[in-house]
Amino acid sequence: MPPLQAATRATYIAFAVNGFSFASWASRIPAVKDRLDLSPNVPRLDSLGFPLVGGRLDYVGGRAIAAVVYARRQHVINVFSWPSREGIQAPRVVVSENGYHLMTWRTNGAEHWAASDVNVADLEQFVQLYTRSDDASKEP
Repeated sequence: MPPLQAATRATYIAFAVNGFSFASWASRIPAVKDRLDLSPNVPRLDSLGFPLVGGRLDYVGGRAIAAVVYARRQHVINVFSWPSREGIQAPRVVVSENGYHLMTWRTNGAEHWAASDVNVADLEQFVQLYTRSDDASKEP
């Protein structure tokens, strides 16, 4: 197979898999919202180097939370979200241990935690893009 044809086929496959991942998660958002009283932010950051991989409903401390999963090169970024009545808090790195990093922030009535083994600069970039899209989605 010529290299151009192989590259074209690989591009089609990558876009198809990415579209399927988003469609499978997007169809579950109403079910997650019913269990959480929260509609998690699911920005499309694919073109910025953070493709959406999927999402799930997790339980932490007996509480249901939304988990939206992104990728960065060979790494995974989990964004955990749940309702919060506390005020807005700017993103900050809380813990960096054994190669894993955790950033937390609060916006628009929700607490968010992003956890990953990507380097801190990539995680900070991701959180900045994620929060910027969250702010834009809440504007009238």
